[in-house]
Amino acid sequence: MANFYYQSESLGKVMYLADIEALSDSDLLVLEQELQKAIEDIKTQMYDQRDTAEFDKIHSMSLKVQICKKFMTRVNQVQQDESSKMKSYHLSYFRQEVSNLLGRCKQINYTKRQSKMLCANSPRNQTLEQISMG
Repeated sequence: MANFYYQSESLGKVMYLADIEALSDSDLLVLEQELQKAIEDIKTQMYDQRDTAEFDKIHSMSLKVQICKKFMTRVNQVQQDESSKMKSYHLSYFRQEVSNLLGRCKQINYTKRQSKMLCANSPRNQTLEQISMG
C-alpha cells in the first residue's frame, strides 16, 4: 500500500494519513479547508489544461485530487470520532446525573411511604372499632 502524504502550507508540515489523528480540532478544520481549496484548484487547472496538457500531466493531477480526497475522508472520520467520543462522554455524564436524581427521588418516596405506614399503624390513628376489636 502506498504511503500517501500531503504538504500542508497552512500547518507547515508534511502530513501522512496516520498523522491526522494527532491533530487538534482547530488544525483539523484548517487542514479540511486547505484540502477543499486544493481540490478545487487542481480541478480548475485540469479543466483549463484539458486541451493543451499531455495525458500524463492530467493523470498526475487526477491522482493528486484522489489523494486529497483520501485525506478529506480521513479528516472527516477523525472529526466524527471526536464528536462521538464527546457525545458518549456527555451521555454518560447525563445518565449518571439522572441516576443520581432518580436515586434521591426514590429515597424521598421511600421515606414518605415509610412515614405513612408508621402513621397508619400508630395507636393515635386507630378508630374506635379497631380499638374495641383489638
